[in-house]
Amino acid sequence: MSSIAKAKSVTWMIPVLNGMPYLPVTLASIESQTFHDFDVTVWDNGSTDGTVEELRRWIPDRLPGKIVTDRPVPLGLSRAAMVAECETELCALVDADDVNHPERLEKQVGFMEAHPEVAVLGTQINRLNSAGENLGPFSAYPLVHEEIVEEMLVSNPIAQPSVLFRKSAVLAVGNYHDFSPTHVEDYDLWLRLAAKGYRLANLPESLLGYRVHEKSTTQKSLAAQRLEDEVIRRLGEWSPELFGCDAATTTLLRHRACKRAIIPLREIAAKLGASGSDPWKSPVFYKAARRMIADRDIRSRLHAAMENGGLTGGVSELSRIATSAVRLIRRRLGV
Repeated sequence: MSSIAKAKSVTWMIPVLNGMPYLPVTLASIESQTFHDFDVTVWDNGSTDGTVEELRRWIPDRLPGKIVTDRPVPLGLSRAAMVAECETELCALVDADDVNHPERLEKQVGFMEAHPEVAVLGTQINRLNSAGENLGPFSAYPLVHEEIVEEMLVSNPIAQPSVLFRKSAVLAVGNYHDFSPTHVEDYDLWLRLAAKGYRLANLPESLLGYRVHEKSTTQKSLAAQRLEDEVIRRLGEWSPELFGCDAATTTLLRHRACKRAIIPLREIAAKLGASGSDPWKSPVFYKAARRMIADRDIRSRLHAAMENGGLTGGVSELSRIATSAVRLIRRRLGV
């Protein structure tokens, strides 16, 4: 992997389609950053709600940058175009309905300068409702690369709107791909980066307010009930390289339908532990493994707990396994 030159400035990248009424708050949160060496690129994908007019009140007079209005394309393609046309090495992502903490960019740029091996850096995030009220944090995202990769087995471990990444790394793995209407382009990109040896990380601080409302892209994808299927397809494509596991087996694991799940899980652990670590001792890996083992697969649950050494779940997990075993035996005996 070639070395990555130190960046001297940042480009904010904002794809938008009908971003009102939340857009002004997002732009204000960029304006209030304590790190000022940036410009902004907003890619409008055909807004009809006054978004473009609002953007022109801000850019370039209050925020340096540009607005692209003449090339509406699907979301993944607009992200790819912004990366390709960007003139800075560091790129900050945010959606047009989210809110940045004032120190977000300063903290992320500082981390990236101190850790040149890291290609993608996310943060923790808080949920906001449509009125901007804080609904509390999402579940904690893992901080270090190894645990982020482990978490990829069962979920997306990096919040895309919180990300600062290196353009050269993203281009090296083929840039964003489009996955409309499911919009799993971020998860797909993290998988490809990790598979090609790039390092991923998350900061421990919550530096983004993530707005949850029925018109958001993610909520629309969830409502379409196609998101999980596409996630599993993306995972399956990169599982051989990342986890040493074929796509068919990965699909069975994600559906908790693998009859002897401990067998492929041990193979995955061996692949992840090739550098000398023991994934079974990682709470992140053990919890991911447990989520992929069916409750009725008592043998796999027991072996996984033994591999973990009781470090995650402890006696309570062994007690749950014993209870499940008794219930399964009683059902089989018709008792």
